[in-house]
Amino acid sequence: MKLQELNRKLRRKGWMGTLRLFRERFIYAHNELHWFARELSQTPMKLPRRHAWRYVDISPRLLPAFRRHFPEQVGVMADLLAQPDLHGYAALDSFGDVCAFMWISPRDYYDGHYFRSWFPVTPGDAYLFALEIAPTHRGSALFLGGQDYLWQLLGSRGYKRAVAVVDCRNRIMLRLMERLGFREDGRKVHAHTFFGGLRFTVQPARPQPPIPVERPGLLPSGKSSGWW
Repeated sequence: MKLQELNRKLRRKGWMGTLRLFRERFIYAHNELHWFARELSQTPMKLPRRHAWRYVDISPRLLPAFRRHFPEQVGVMADLLAQPDLHGYAALDSFGDVCAFMWISPRDYYDGHYFRSWFPVTPGDAYLFALEIAPTHRGSALFLGGQDYLWQLLGSRGYKRAVAVVDCRNRIMLRLMERLGFREDGRKVHAHTFFGGLRFTVQPARPQPPIPVERPGLLPSGKSSGWW
């Protein structure tokens, strides 16, 4: 950690907060992840005004548009694009730069970039992950503005629910999930990290679908849904 970065953290978090951050990064960290679910049949929240962002599928051609707000994520996006069945959506600002993005998996997903663990996905569920919003756009209606189309799109592909996991300390994401109509389903994941690199998770039992369903398919590679 550079000296300037340490000074900024000290001013923002204080000594106790900085020591806790040091412990979590280099010695031991525990993350409690809560599972959330949203029935796609729910009515989405209506916004008082229209939004001006465009929502497009993430493709290899879109990778340069990540460099302004998410330069460290370009390699991660390329890795996710190389995995079968995964599908990503991005919000573009007026300059054509990606200012927010999210990924969807119709199957069990292995998080190889952060927790290095499998997250089980029940047939009929769309697992939402890697949702990020650029700092300059946080607090805006980015995802709220595109949710109506998202739920219709997922429903048209055979999904019944949208599910996601959120760190219980991430208050910003918890508020966003609530506004999107998600509710906790009772499952929790405990993720343990030792010495900054050794990770393992304790997963809850996989829930059983109420009726047998087939896993929905995604759009063929190269085809775009146009709007998210």
